[in-house]
Amino acid sequence: MAENFTLSLQETTKLDLSVFKNLKDKVLQVGFLDGKSAEYPDGASVAEVAIKLEYGFIADGTALQKEADRKNLKINVPKTFKVPARPFMQTNWNNNKDKYQNKMSKYLSTFDKTKMTPDNFFNLLGVEVQKDIRDSITNGNWSPNAWFVAAIKESNKPLIDTGHLRQCVTWRVADAETEA
Repeated sequence: MAENFTLSLQETTKLDLSVFKNLKDKVLQVGFLDGKSAEYPDGASVAEVAIKLEYGFIADGTALQKEADRKNLKINVPKTFKVPARPFMQTNWNNNKDKYQNKMSKYLSTFDKTKMTPDNFFNLLGVEVQKDIRDSITNGNWSPNAWFVAAIKESNKPLIDTGHLRQCVTWRVADAETEA
C-alpha cells in the first residue's frame, strides 16, 4: 500500500465547477507510488518503509547487528527497539495544505483566461508537493537516531541514510473514478 496525499478539484475549492462541462474529476497523488520499482537493495518496499517511519514501529535489531559486526564495531544492538514516529508526510501536509488549496482556487478562478489544462496544473503542483515532502524528510525536526543506530550509520540524521527514500517520492495525475 502506498502512502499518498490526494487533492481533488471538488474537495479543495468552493468555486462552481459547472464551468468544466467535460472535466473528469482528477486527483493528484503524491507519495511512494512506484510499487516494485521502488525497493531498497534488500528488496524492502520503500512505501512500506515510509509508512513505518511515518508512524513509528518496533524494529528487529538483527540486520543492524550484522552491519555493526561487518564494520567491526563493538556494539550490542538490542533484539528489538522502538523507532519513533517521524511524520514527514503529515508534517508537510499540515504545513502546506493552505498553500496547495490556494493555488488550486487561484487556478480555478482564472481557468477561462488560461490555456492550462487540469492535468498541466496538477503536474506543476505535483512537482511542488514532491519538493516539499523531500524538504520535510531532509529538514524535519525529528527525534534523533538511537545511539547505536547513529554509531553504525555514522550519522544522527534521521530519515537520511542512502537518500533512497527522498528520491522515491513521486506524483501522478489520475482520474478519481479509476483510483478510488
